[in-house]
Amino acid sequence: GRAFKSISLTATALSTGEKFYTNADSNGNYLFEGLPVNDNYLITIKSRGLRFEPDSKIITLNSDLANIDFTAYPSITRGSK
Repeated sequence: GRAFKSISLTATALSTGEKFYTNADSNGNYLFEGLPVNDNYLITIKSRGLRFEPDSKIITLNSDLANIDFTAYPSITRGSK
């Protein structure tokens, strides 16, 4: 597989608007630490040169969650050949 670089994720608490940030490792794995439980979060993902499906997800955090996955695709820019 391809190594990923500079993938950033943001978790925004829907109840307060508080934001939490993390970066994915070269395998695309990520971990948010310190998210308060019993809240809903909007998880967004960004990286230069990549687009994601989906580009965001809403999750309810009641305990530890795993496998909140995003699929990366190369970005297509205008004028590239």
